[in-house]
Amino acid sequence: MPSVSMTIPLAIIIAATVLLITNDLSATHHESSSNIQPRPQNQPIPPNNKTPPHPNDHPPPEKLVTCGSAVKLAHVESGSKYYLLSDDRQLQSGSGQQLVTAVENSRSPDGLWQIREAHGSPVCDAGSPVRCGDVVRLMHVGTGRNLHTHGIKSPLSNQHEVTGFGNGQGEGDSGDDWTVLCESGGYFSKGERYWVREQPVRLKSVDTGRYLGASSTVKFTEQNCGRGCPIMNHLEVFGRQTADQYTQWKVDLGVHLSK
Repeated sequence: MPSVSMTIPLAIIIAATVLLITNDLSATHHESSSNIQPRPQNQPIPPNNKTPPHPNDHPPPEKLVTCGSAVKLAHVESGSKYYLLSDDRQLQSGSGQQLVTAVENSRSPDGLWQIREAHGSPVCDAGSPVRCGDVVRLMHVGTGRNLHTHGIKSPLSNQHEVTGFGNGQGEGDSGDDWTVLCESGGYFSKGERYWVREQPVRLKSVDTGRYLGASSTVKFTEQNCGRGCPIMNHLEVFGRQTADQYTQWKVDLGVHLSK
């Protein structure tokens, strides 16, 4: 990733989040007609009168996931209804680190994660597109701690814990590093492939080789969490050994930066 230093204050991101929620996030899905590719001359229009796709059709550049953006990650297997979430609560078992779950609430500000450069790398250029294969950190906007995994067992499924970790200012360790693995599509430019919003990706831990995962069937309930459980019906988030349907996520909503 480019190494021009630029830091986005959390206050700006949070203020933008409020505006994003009150506008019902409609701007996220806007696409400019200037990105529509013209139909090649001499190519016939099919019988249904719809122009066939241009051979070079691809997602428009404003759909790229960029460094410095504060994004929400939707879990695909659960119908993209559950979003990666954290707050200042701690796990009551295992490492005791900050709790990370997935919750059926797209509007919660606790679901915003800022995309940053890998641990120990030069600060990335805000608004620069993230390539497939890049290593990133995801810093929780509300607490300043990073999405993290390690070998300690998760409380429900006995896979690997996924937690929030660090000093509260975005600094942690290599357990915060995740490789972006694009599933399909993407945006191609000059031989590079880029992470695109609304397309499935996997996030693979650099330290453990595990994939960020969740399952619609692995929930916190009164039976496994107790009466009055504060995270009732949240999905457990875990580090999973297998790249399967439970480890697909997509960037959906957020405060998206561009250059």
